[in-house]
Amino acid sequence: MTQKIKPGAPLAVLSLEDSERDFEIICELLTDAGFHLKIERVETENDFTAKLHSRAYDIILSDFKLPGFNAFKALQLACIISPGTPFLCVSGSIGEETAIELIKQGAVDYILKDKPDRLPVAVQRALEEAMERKKRKEAEGILQESEQKYRSLIEGSPDAIVIYSEGKIVFANFSSALLWGTTSVDKLIGKPVGDYFHFDSKDFIAKRMTETSTLGKALPMAEEKIIRSDGSEVDVEIKAIPIVYDKRPAIQIIVHDITERKKAKEVLLNKMNELERFHRLTVGRELTMIELKKEVNELLKKSGHKEKYKIVE
Repeated sequence: MTQKIKPGAPLAVLSLEDSERDFEIICELLTDAGFHLKIERVETENDFTAKLHSRAYDIILSDFKLPGFNAFKALQLACIISPGTPFLCVSGSIGEETAIELIKQGAVDYILKDKPDRLPVAVQRALEEAMERKKRKEAEGILQESEQKYRSLIEGSPDAIVIYSEGKIVFANFSSALLWGTTSVDKLIGKPVGDYFHFDSKDFIAKRMTETSTLGKALPMAEEKIIRSDGSEVDVEIKAIPIVYDKRPAIQIIVHDITERKKAKEVLLNKMNELERFHRLTVGRELTMIELKKEVNELLKKSGHKEKYKIVE
């Protein structure tokens, strides 16, 4: 729904009009319609160009024929100097084909001077459409900036990130190429994601993709193995997140290499096992020595001698 321009709001208008009387009619019509005008009139190409360079206008109203100048040239200048400013042609006589050509080149409307009552409505509509275009452009700019930030984060991520849609990979970051050992990201695009996982993981990966799409939410991380281009295996953690990519449902798959972590964990477990074996051996040796000392003390007592060892348990 368009936002209506409030009557009484200042309206900066540039009028390209060589008739004083027609200019007065335009001002009267717009003022009676509730527009608070800040209007300036010019008659020549040089003055028109100078005004466009000097400030911004909400709307341009242009006669079709002027001495050595016409609406087509005015429209061309307006599109170059002040793009986005609505341009209306207000003419005493203009053929239908000429009017259509003006609109094709960027004019928003044309008004015949013998039917001037339509001017306020045309101005109102032109302002609303310009406002909507501005909002849409701002929204697109915000979206584009957001997408650029997202892409920068994705491309800079040390984790492999691929986007999976309609049975194939449609996006992959550079870390994906490094992880899978391919020469370029392009070699991943268009392939089923299951092709890059260990044979034993293919069914699980397929099920994971289906569940993520069906449930519409991310599932807990899972440990799997991938197969690199040279046939070697890499231990990874994967997480699948449902997203919208290129206006289509998709799944973003984050693949984190845990090879070094698993190696470190294995080293730690081996060290712990070694310490445990050493502890058992040490404790067992200590218990054996205590028993031997007890036996020596018993033999000394039986032979009438004083105990030699003090036993601490």
